[in-house]
Amino acid sequence: MADDRKWHLLNSRLHRLQAVEVGETLRAEGIDSVLIKGVAIERYYPAGTPRPSIDLDFAVPPEHFERAAEMLKEGALGNYLVDLHEGLRHFDRRPWKEVFANVESLEFEEGRVHVLCPEDQLRVVCVHWLTDGGEKKERLWDVHHIINEKGDEFNWNYCLESDGAKRGRWIITTIGLAAKYTGLRINDLPFAKEAENLPEWLTGSLEKRWADDVPFSPLDSNFESWSQFFKQLRRRFPPNPVMSTIGVEGELDDGYRIPYQLRYFAKRLFPSATRTIKSYFRRTHH
Repeated sequence: MADDRKWHLLNSRLHRLQAVEVGETLRAEGIDSVLIKGVAIERYYPAGTPRPSIDLDFAVPPEHFERAAEMLKEGALGNYLVDLHEGLRHFDRRPWKEVFANVESLEFEEGRVHVLCPEDQLRVVCVHWLTDGGEKKERLWDVHHIINEKGDEFNWNYCLESDGAKRGRWIITTIGLAAKYTGLRINDLPFAKEAENLPEWLTGSLEKRWADDVPFSPLDSNFESWSQFFKQLRRRFPPNPVMSTIGVEGELDDGYRIPYQLRYFAKRLFPSATRTIKSYFRRTHH
């Protein structure tokens, strides 16, 4: 355990160095960027507590996304695992200019990067977790620590209402899940009773997923083992009800998931199949 913790802390330091370099490179090209996950969230964790991450997630203005993507492809952003986002994509529907107007500058000893303000960060973390179908229970600790460190000036109205009432309910529900599964104290929050009123289908679905001994992974990362590939394929049928609901902008409190699952399946079938087939042929013909 001590070795794992030491490795995570060293990895975090490396990611900070990389994040600063990527942000400065984009800035030199006149491209604003915001670090939105991973190292950006680690600042809310207690000192010495690692927040493991694999890559760097940077959001850039939609009008500069193609140029940033070219820089990444050309290697101008370094040989790092960087996931570029065109704005905040489906994580937040507010205009980029509004989001960027509220960003904060996070100072590391290695340099500085732009990060989301706490209200936007919490909203994006919650929606991202739901978008992934709640597959990673441990990521509820992101919600836990952001709320614990939010400060008295945290603007709940801005956090919950700036992206619509439906998404506000998504966020409150995710906070309720963090309270249930990480012990987050929410008694003093203005919506505590609503957060505690969790849909039964939701907790049941999540606990079933977490008990599955086949962790969710991209289909195209399982081509080396057809047995693993078909296990992942089976894991997708029926579609994850949480992922389906969020993927079609559904209501968490509705009684039935099947309509959402059918709509999500129809929405994702062609792009997912196309991406998987292309990836398969790239791997097998190289």
